[in-house]
Amino acid sequence: MQFKIVSIGDYMTGENAHHFRRGIATKFRNRYDELISDDVKKVITDGDYLFLNFESSLSIEEKLYSLPINEAVYVAPLETIQLLKHLNIPVIANIANNHFAQHGEEVCNYTINQLESNGIYVIGKSNKPQILMVNGISLNIWGVSLVKDNAGDTNYFKSNYDDLIKDLQLHEKGKDEYYIISIHWGKEYYTLEDNQQKELALKLSQNGFDLILGHHPHTIQPVERINNTWVCYSHGNFLFDQNFSSITQQGLITRVTIPENQMEVYISQQKNLKVVKLIQVTLDELKKFCLKNFSGIKPTKMRILMKLELLTHFYELNLSTIKLFSNRLYKFIK
Repeated sequence: MQFKIVSIGDYMTGENAHHFRRGIATKFRNRYDELISDDVKKVITDGDYLFLNFESSLSIEEKLYSLPINEAVYVAPLETIQLLKHLNIPVIANIANNHFAQHGEEVCNYTINQLESNGIYVIGKSNKPQILMVNGISLNIWGVSLVKDNAGDTNYFKSNYDDLIKDLQLHEKGKDEYYIISIHWGKEYYTLEDNQQKELALKLSQNGFDLILGHHPHTIQPVERINNTWVCYSHGNFLFDQNFSSITQQGLITRVTIPENQMEVYISQQKNLKVVKLIQVTLDELKKFCLKNFSGIKPTKMRILMKLELLTHFYELNLSTIKLFSNRLYKFIK
């Protein structure tokens, strides 16, 4: 029996420090459903499950707007969960990433409870897979982060490139099992995968994984087939307030049809913080896009563009943001 797995990029309906009180959560308060256009919704709901990388924690809207900047960044209004519920497709959210846990274990546990109580499947809590049945196939689904951060060890499943296979503690794969892993890896702002990603993707393929869904770089990276495994190295940003460059406002949407192993690829486009359209591309066209936008100095350039966006939108800034970046500048000069 046929089924489809749809995956989108980083999903963050809160605000980062650069967009504090002027980003998604502020500008779309009480109208979060407008964040995704109807045409985009039609594509991302054409499947049996929708995967995303949930890159924030949650807080009740009323409480969130009273938090200081250091506690409010990468925290989304609880009310934005309704945007996912209204999609009318089962959602699988990976919480194994560096921003989900940056406010501590209590906030993490609250967020996980809220997601699950609203019918969203959460992966990445541990090295144990979420197991779902679809058309007689057992989907074994893991979430993991290989990105170092300062969060405690108990917040989500972390590993590294060398130890991941061992840490997964895989059992012998059955004939009617399908292995999926959502993985936080790679280097920020690079549009091509690195050797560590490629080598680990090969190991995962050799250990029975059918689908690898990558994220973290905030930019799109290629999709390729390794043996019997589809590897999506990075989905980039789907909903994220990184509007300082064109490529951080684009995301990858993938849809795999099983058992045919047919892969469809789209590039989504944000405008004024909303996901407004998408374009279907071939794998070759995607690779050309990634090659065209690759640069060894890209991370440095992106961080400069981030600061320039702040300066050109100085009229939107609040006192908290000005104080934060003034202190950072003072420490840098000192």
